[in-house]
Amino acid sequence: MPLTPAFTWEQSETQVTLTVQLIGVHPDKVDVYTTDSYVKVNADQRYLLTVDLFSEVVHEKTSSRKFPDGRLGITLWKAQEGLVWPNVRAEGDPGALKKRRQESITRAEQSYATRLQQRSSTQTAEEKRYFTQGWDLEKAQRKQIEERVRR
Repeated sequence: MPLTPAFTWEQSETQVTLTVQLIGVHPDKVDVYTTDSYVKVNADQRYLLTVDLFSEVVHEKTSSRKFPDGRLGITLWKAQEGLVWPNVRAEGDPGALKKRRQESITRAEQSYATRLQQRSSTQTAEEKRYFTQGWDLEKAQRKQIEERVRR
């Protein structure tokens, strides 16, 4: 059974920062998963931290940094700037918190799928543009050659 690592948190008007202590874990063995109201850190199957956040954050702006000394810093941007969180963890009925967590995971998955689709569409459009440009260049070169042959 994984251990729950020690962590601290601090906040400003716009951000919440978590600092997680992951002693003896190589930075490559740390996985961080976040949504707009949930943070999960899994480190080398030794540590597992799950936090249902007090309030929502802007998931797309979340960042994390792994330090060689075993610390992990996670920066979350508050969805409601200026809101003072009395605690980093949400409190309440466990069933309601589980439902909230699952809904946030679903939103994160949908957001990821949308970004993936947009990236795929952009890539397809770029490929088509490159193909068209190449074809136009080839036509122009062929036209020049044909004009030279006619002379």
